[in-house]
Amino acid sequence: MRDLERSITFMERNLSRPLDEFLNDDEAVYALRYAVIEAVEAAVQIGLILLRETGARPASYGEVFRMLGERESSRGISPRPCGGSQGLGTSSCTATGRSTTPGCTES
Repeated sequence: MRDLERSITFMERNLSRPLDEFLNDDEAVYALRYAVIEAVEAAVQIGLILLRETGARPASYGEVFRMLGERESSRGISPRPCGGSQGLGTSSCTATGRSTTPGCTES
C-alpha cells in the first residue's frame, strides 16, 4: 500500500507542473512512466490479496481489475462515478460529456 501511495503522490506532484514544462523534461516524463508502472503493480498485488479469499486465479493484470469489479458489483458496491475521485484523474469524462474511460456513463 505504501508503494501505491508513494507513486500516486509522485505523479500528482509532477502533474501539477505546467504541461509544457513537464513535457519538455525528459527525466520527469520517464520518471512518471516508472511511477505509473509501480502504481499498477502495487494495485495488482493488493487485488491479488483481496481475490485470494475467493480462490480466483487471474491470468493478467486486466483480469485482476475485472474480477475485483465483478466482486464489488456482486456485493452491491458500484464503481465510483466518473469525475468523482480525488487527486489523479479528477475528471475522466470530457467536456462534451463523452467518456475517456471505458464504462463511464457520466454525461
